[in-house]
Amino acid sequence: MFYAFAEHRLRAVNIVLLVCTLITLSACGSSKKSTAPSGSGSSSTSSSSSSSTSSSSSSSSSSSTSSSSSSSSSSSSSSSSTSSGGAIAEFSAELSDFAAYKSWPVVDYAVGASNPLIGGAHGGGADTLTRKTFMNSVAAQSVGDFVPGSILVKEVFTYTQKESSLEKTLVSSGLVAMVKRGGTFNPEHKGWEWFVLKNDLSAIDARGGDLLGGACNGCHQKAVNQTGGRDYVFAHPTEINVASNYFADYKSWDLIEYDESPTNLAGGAHIDDANLRRVYQKHIYANPQDAGALGYPIGTAIVKDISKDGAIQQIVAMVKRGGSFNSSGGNWEFFILDPNDPSQVSKNASGAENRGAIGACVACHSGASDDAGSDFVFKHSHAPFNGKNPNEFVATNLSLQNYRTWSLTDYAVGATNPFIGGAHNAGNSAFARTIFQNTPPTSSGEFPLGSILVKEVFTTANGAKVFANNGLLAMVKRGGDFNPDHEGWEWLVLSPEGNITARSANLMNGACNVCHSQAQGEAGNDYSFKKPSEKIALLDDFKDYKSWALIGENTGNSAANASAHATGAIRRTYKKQAAVSPYFEAMEYPVGTLIAKEIISNGVVTQVYGMAKRGGKYSPSLGNWQWFTMAPDMSRITDYGPDSFCAGCHAQAGDKTLSDESFRGKDFVFYHENDPVPLPLFSM
Repeated sequence: MFYAFAEHRLRAVNIVLLVCTLITLSACGSSKKSTAPSGSGSSSTSSSSSSSTSSSSSSSSSSSTSSSSSSSSSSSSSSSSTSSGGAIAEFSAELSDFAAYKSWPVVDYAVGASNPLIGGAHGGGADTLTRKTFMNSVAAQSVGDFVPGSILVKEVFTYTQKESSLEKTLVSSGLVAMVKRGGTFNPEHKGWEWFVLKNDLSAIDARGGDLLGGACNGCHQKAVNQTGGRDYVFAHPTEINVASNYFADYKSWDLIEYDESPTNLAGGAHIDDANLRRVYQKHIYANPQDAGALGYPIGTAIVKDISKDGAIQQIVAMVKRGGSFNSSGGNWEFFILDPNDPSQVSKNASGAENRGAIGACVACHSGASDDAGSDFVFKHSHAPFNGKNPNEFVATNLSLQNYRTWSLTDYAVGATNPFIGGAHNAGNSAFARTIFQNTPPTSSGEFPLGSILVKEVFTTANGAKVFANNGLLAMVKRGGDFNPDHEGWEWLVLSPEGNITARSANLMNGACNVCHSQAQGEAGNDYSFKKPSEKIALLDDFKDYKSWALIGENTGNSAANASAHATGAIRRTYKKQAAVSPYFEAMEYPVGTLIAKEIISNGVVTQVYGMAKRGGKYSPSLGNWQWFTMAPDMSRITDYGPDSFCAGCHAQAGDKTLSDESFRGKDFVFYHENDPVPLPLFSM
């Protein structure tokens, strides 16, 4: 399905997250603060013994204990002991103590690397992962050190695409907790017990004072070194103070607005009569609706650049800084960057950086509420959250990340499609085109919502792909109310790294819509041309073969030649599209490839042979090749077809069971030493 990439990526993120947690947390420092517990708390009590680990009178009872699903699920209440004064001396939490955590206050909501002290733990190094921390009333009422019965629960989550919506998805081991157990439990680390809960809260997966080999203790003991941190609990809410160069790579972030006809804004903000206004978001899954009044998660970063007369004239940014910063402005910090160098914050006349709670920015963005936006951020056309167009599939950089693992549905070179004319370098024999597709069309020929087709337009240099200008493109079935006159398709331009650099329903002044609307009947369906392409070669296609790239000249015999093609003559081989390669994802030559061989005896051409990659459904068992013999003067074709004799010999090209070097090659074409496309090691 079209969202398989998200689920595949989530599995990869889960693995990385666990590794980062184990490595990063175990490397934490060892500073700590000792203060006497203060305050009091209440908890449910039970006369029966708990199924979870209870601490003995020995101070060494801090080892990690795993709990099975059955034992954890059956526990219905916590057990606690009280001192003679009535205060809880030890609190042993049960599964039921976590059941209502979503009703507790949210004390922190952050995304990405917003807390440098946690490193990569809990998704701290991943821009797509959000952390949300809840605190029970006992913890909230604690003064100084937390009292026994204090509980903090943390969710670590991302979002996965489900049809036209995004579904919040906890990562593996994405529900964790810390409980102030007290008493004689884990005395070297203030009596804290650490928990990994099943994501559906059906059981306690693991618990103990030394969970993850002590990594929880090691990391959280650094909280005392952070302003606002105390007793193994980091400062809540988080605060991130970004460096000036934080925005240097903003063009690799997700493009959430691409406006080629921007309207002038009040007060001349962001350049009057601009030609292009773009907005990028670093944390594309930062959701301003998941934590109520907190708005966007701390760490969310957004950049806007404005171009006029073909040049960027202004770059501005905003970061959800959090903490107590700019509380009247949603805790946002605003920046004015150097338009010539986004790694630098511009400076005012006194030499100070133009950043902070800039009054004009706060005043304007305070209008981003209700229908206009959320939490000081205006709605944008391509934002998954806080967007202008709900119920649509909004592609992100992540949507396209693994496109080369999708089905390769076409690989062609030259003028194989009469409908596209010279678009996508179709008239340039140096450039080939590949199309990758994440999901097939339905039986009716229409593509389902979320379908993505990516086209590469490239030549080769030293065997590697080199993209043409605007040589990586995509079309996305966005649906909803988007581009209703053209079946809901959105058109994208991508960077060579696969990031979205331009997007619109009317890209290229509508040229994409107009051209692809021809994909009907025999030409294709639903704005997608027929795949694979088919090119029927004619005599005229071969007449100028002597102007093609001469890739080989041979005489005599070889094991591959097997006495064919006049062993006493000179054999010259020409390739029209010199740069085309059979060594990429398709592992065959592109449709439209033309190769000619001439036989020369006593200085006279006596025979000309040709092979054309016809494609389509033509002779699939013989590589879709069509074979030709032509008169020496190129006046006529004397024979053609899916010749099994020619194919039988050429099928040995690249057969690794044949040891003679003359059998090197690929896709029915023997390798020639002068071919501009080098033979890769895996083909030798």
